[in-house]
Amino acid sequence: MKNGVFPGSFDPITSGHMEIIKRGSRLFETLTVAVCNNPEKKSLFSLNDRLEMIKNACRDMKNVRVASFEGLLIDFAEENGIDTVLRGLRNARDFDYEKELADIYYDTGRLESVFLPSRGEYSHISSGMVRELIRGNKDISKYIPK
Repeated sequence: MKNGVFPGSFDPITSGHMEIIKRGSRLFETLTVAVCNNPEKKSLFSLNDRLEMIKNACRDMKNVRVASFEGLLIDFAEENGIDTVLRGLRNARDFDYEKELADIYYDTGRLESVFLPSRGEYSHISSGMVRELIRGNKDISKYIPK
């Protein structure tokens, strides 16, 4: 596969995200981690902070690039020559949601989707859970990349 995109808000990036990025980087010539900037969504971290966190976490992966986008993922993919969306699945609920998106991506932009199941040790980690721990002043070091 040539060019893939791993989209998300990454607020913040987690160890689970990193596991999917590492595995995905072996599947694609180039993998773009695309940070969605939705001005209507209240993020804990600014877009610039999220981009920097991801760039730092991915610095040793030569075929991984980090970018941001607003609007539709299919437009971002078309503008950047991307033909495949990479998504991680933690559970059946994720699959149901991602399957619907995969159908839309294909119908509207001819984007294929590739799903990677999370490894067991990451299947309970979500950005939302990490944000709640941050708000509660709890240790998050085992849930995020160094």
